[in-house]
Amino acid sequence: MPRNFLILIVFAFLSGCATYGNDIQTALDYTQAGEPSKAADAFKKVIQPDSSDRILYYMELGVLKHLSGDYERSNQLLEQAERIYEELYTQSVSEALLVAMTNPTLADYKGQVFEDVYINYYKSLNYFFLASQASGRIARADLFDSALVEARRLDNKLTKLRSEQGSFDDAKEKEEETFTQILSLFEKFLGNYIDQEKLVFRENAYAHYLSGLLYEQQKEWDDARISYQKAAELYEKGYADQVGVGDDMIGQAWLDTIRMMQKAGGWGSSIKKLKWEKLDDDLRDKLRDYRNSDAELVILNHLDFIPQKRELDFVMYVEPSRKEMVLTPLLTGSAQQSQDKYAWFWMMYADKGIFDVVERYSNGGLDNVVRTIINKRVILGPAWDVVESLGIDSALKDGGVRVAVPYYPPIREISSSNSVSVNGSEYTLVKAESLARHAINEQVLNARTDLYMALARETLKNTLLVETSQSALGESNKLLEFGLKALTATTARADTRTWLTLPAEILVQRIPLEEGEYDLRLTNTFVKSGGLVSADKQVVLKKGDIHVWRHRSFPQLSAAKQQTLVKAAAEGQKESTGFSSWLK
Repeated sequence: MPRNFLILIVFAFLSGCATYGNDIQTALDYTQAGEPSKAADAFKKVIQPDSSDRILYYMELGVLKHLSGDYERSNQLLEQAERIYEELYTQSVSEALLVAMTNPTLADYKGQVFEDVYINYYKSLNYFFLASQASGRIARADLFDSALVEARRLDNKLTKLRSEQGSFDDAKEKEEETFTQILSLFEKFLGNYIDQEKLVFRENAYAHYLSGLLYEQQKEWDDARISYQKAAELYEKGYADQVGVGDDMIGQAWLDTIRMMQKAGGWGSSIKKLKWEKLDDDLRDKLRDYRNSDAELVILNHLDFIPQKRELDFVMYVEPSRKEMVLTPLLTGSAQQSQDKYAWFWMMYADKGIFDVVERYSNGGLDNVVRTIINKRVILGPAWDVVESLGIDSALKDGGVRVAVPYYPPIREISSSNSVSVNGSEYTLVKAESLARHAINEQVLNARTDLYMALARETLKNTLLVETSQSALGESNKLLEFGLKALTATTARADTRTWLTLPAEILVQRIPLEEGEYDLRLTNTFVKSGGLVSADKQVVLKKGDIHVWRHRSFPQLSAAKQQTLVKAAAEGQKESTGFSSWLK
């Protein structure tokens, strides 16, 4: 038993060396540099189609094929990702035990709820662009139908999700119940300042909006109206607040709803009512412009990358004299990284309520209150007999153990201005979606569970280590026991995997135009890496056309990263992630 346990520890340590982190950055840098083929090669060196990261393999490469214009291959990869997501929906008991004994990165990455939705989003776009490129009328119609099939599959997923999580209306009704208000008050007194109901991913207004665009392309006016209206109502009822979308997108969705009512006919009084209730003067002017236009230009601007999860380390130990367990965050890294880690710790874990302060004061005076500001202290007094009987006190003494959980740095402003110029006329892009907010919202909802699982995992590993080392080597081998605990500490890992080639935000602009030739320039002014990035395109619009320009915008790579990629290309390989970099 002791020998097998030590082998398991060493195996977990060696497995942990193949991380998702630093090598992935090279692939992202190639993507940012506009070289998706090299990015795909870099991803393939880090993630494999038969590994625990296999769903990421297909999702990441699926987006890269989309960016390179290979829409058919992109769909094949994303179809495989969707099948894997369905297969991994239920975790096996054996896998759960492996995670408990080692670290969560050894388990299959199952994907997040919003990621599953965006598999169908990209498949819809792929079919849309394949249809736009098709030469035959029948082939074109079949591909547009396939795009609509993906839109309906996406809608079915959202319907199922809404039935499980409730709608925004349900959340509002719950919020207004007297008991819920009282409960919320006490939660804040007890230190929980996060209203989790406002963060739950229960719908996707932007996905419905895209469905409306696909239906409109096929002249299915009523289906388009239903999708646009559903998007508009979702934006209004809570989705816009959830992802940080402003009123401009709400107005755009209502404008498109009204346009479809006009095309379908029979909505006279409703149109008049909605025009004055939902549209401002500028949008009413734009609605009139559509009546005089022959065609339409639609801009879908995918911006930058979704943020990367990071790892926050704690030292966990017990104070037998106080019968308390203490968690101390390790605020390592740059000044900004240290600040971000502390902000996450304070938001998610620190004791903040007045009841906590009184309890800390009662159990140790002002000194205990002050120390709580930078620690998380858990009183184990009533359960101390259980702590001793399980050997937890022995496992967590002598310097304690290391615990790791995932976290996100705060979302910082990506761009200060975004616009498209059409033959010299300037139009401002409107934020329609924030995948960055979805990612952080989901992590906030999972943060406490992540911590509890990490605490249990590391306590279990270290308790078994103490028991087996003492029974095999005797209680006098403290130095060897400490060395084994240090080795165990290196296996403490947070699961920081996520679909990284997704954009952070999606911006939209729709412009009614007459048929003719147009010179387009899309301009983004990024805050980070300072500067203005632009892309040009020429289009010829014919009567009845809806031309969609999907463009992915990135800030320019820093000089250091550019040099790294040049060096990697010259050497024919990326920088390797070795033992020392894994420990950082």
